[in-house]
Amino acid sequence: MNLSAHSTRRAALARAGGAAMGLAGLSSFLDACANSTSTGPTQAAGSQPVGPGGILLPRPARPGTMPIYKSNPTIASGLPPEQGATLQVYNWDA
Repeated sequence: MNLSAHSTRRAALARAGGAAMGLAGLSSFLDACANSTSTGPTQAAGSQPVGPGGILLPRPARPGTMPIYKSNPTIASGLPPEQGATLQVYNWDA
């Protein structure tokens, strides 16, 4: 038996064992990172569905409105279209 082949095999087995131990601990690490924040009730008064923060979810028969804050005011009406601007649309699945 070649000594270098034996030590390489031993090192590979040790690395595989270390990787297995690391993966076993990964589950508890990811559990610690889980989101445990409650978003509150999922139904508003009158059995209307609500999203995070208690905002009513819009429906075709009942369009939704978002709250407007002083730090993020609405855009004034009647402004001319911006020239040379790029519209950026962001989308996420969760």
